[in-house]
Amino acid sequence: MRTSKPASSVSSLFFIFILIVSLFFACSSEEEEKPEMSPGETQQAPEQQKPKFTDAGLTDPGYEDWKQYYDEFVIIYFQPDSALLERVPAIAATIKRVVMENAYRLQVQPPMPIVFYLYNNTTEVQELTDCTNTCVRGNAVHYMLLTPLGQPVMVMLLREFDPDGTPYKFVYEGLVTMLDYSRRNYVQRAYIHMYNGELPSIETLLENDEYMAVDSATRIEATASFMMYLTEPPWAPDSLLSLYRSEKEPDQALLDIFGRTPQELEEGWHAYLKENSGLDVEY
Repeated sequence: MRTSKPASSVSSLFFIFILIVSLFFACSSEEEEKPEMSPGETQQAPEQQKPKFTDAGLTDPGYEDWKQYYDEFVIIYFQPDSALLERVPAIAATIKRVVMENAYRLQVQPPMPIVFYLYNNTTEVQELTDCTNTCVRGNAVHYMLLTPLGQPVMVMLLREFDPDGTPYKFVYEGLVTMLDYSRRNYVQRAYIHMYNGELPSIETLLENDEYMAVDSATRIEATASFMMYLTEPPWAPDSLLSLYRSEKEPDQALLDIFGRTPQELEEGWHAYLKENSGLDVEY
């Protein structure tokens, strides 16, 4: 005699069958919707996965039609120029690299996000700002595309490093220029100035008024090369930062930090230029 299964058992089996089928379709649907990710990558909200190009929404005169490029690190405002539009992602990537590398050198936390306004030439800068060229205003960089990117970045980061600044103008200009990412060979240029008898003396560098009276290109090339010399062994990498923060008379600060008189440092600087200029010219 056959016995039939109780109704409760049949209902339980039917419920389990439906549950398994539902889970199967749910998993299949999830696999279809889930984007592929590389190893170590974490999934982000869709709106955070890619930087955005949008209207900037600026209301200041001259900026009404500008566009905005945004990600979590940098905001770039630029004119609706198709050629520039294609370059903006690469410019943003370079800005991030320069900011992070120089922030690491100074051991500071960069302001976030970094804000850049991009200009094609100095005429645009002068028409829309109170600057004549690339400049920093508050937490924004007004950047003319043909100038070295590292200069305004260093101006911004040095404010984070020491809001009071340094009393030595040659140290400030030297640091900003040395880390400007221009690929200019300041050691070679300074050696040419030395060869031509135009290199400022160490006494000139240490006197702010005399230093600022020197031709701009000559003095920043000279002091950038001097800063590079001061990063060489046997001195510690952060010796320049100690000099930047010092409030002593410059000759005493140099003696305390580098263990040499200004005259001894000048002799070493000249020898450094000769050895590292890459020029086969006797001074």
